[in-house]
Amino acid sequence: EIDRMLELYRNRCNVVLEHLSNTPGLTVIEPEGAMYVLVDVTGTGLTSGEFSRKLYDAEEVAVLDAKPFGEPANGCIRIAFTISEQELAEGCERIRRFAMSLAA
Repeated sequence: EIDRMLELYRNRCNVVLEHLSNTPGLTVIEPEGAMYVLVDVTGTGLTSGEFSRKLYDAEEVAVLDAKPFGEPANGCIRIAFTISEQELAEGCERIRRFAMSLAA
């Protein structure tokens, strides 16, 4: 059962990495065993709080501003692996589209 869950989260992590790794303004921080990924959004010119709010308004994607998790997470958003791979892929495409619009 644990191996199955680890594989599931590993696959979901890969979905996020594949969709967001080469997006201008975003730096994906690959997790070391967590059930979420942090994405540094400071390259977009927005704070993580601004990015989170504007992303929701523009693309209806909810992510967590990771600033409350401490200094290392400041400037990052947190994407959890608690939804299906298909939903993650769709959400990541919307995040990518939003970030690309900021770079234009």
